[in-house]
Amino acid sequence: MIKLQVISSLPGRVRLKNPYIYYDKDLSEYINFYLETLVGVNYSKVNHNSATILIEYDKDKINLDEIMKKLTT
Repeated sequence: MIKLQVISSLPGRVRLKNPYIYYDKDLSEYINFYLETLVGVNYSKVNHNSATILIEYDKDKINLDEIMKKLTT
């Protein structure tokens, strides 16, 4: 199971922390690609140096709980 910590959250924007992506560029690219395929996700950036994931999304199409569920299953 992927461990995610919400660092900051605003409607339509969330920043997550995931220790598994720390310095793992391939995993970071995979997560970023996956996020950008989700309906409602407008932008995502995964930073493997800081182990963070920034997601901007349309809150009318997808919510934070759905995003978290898709990332952890």
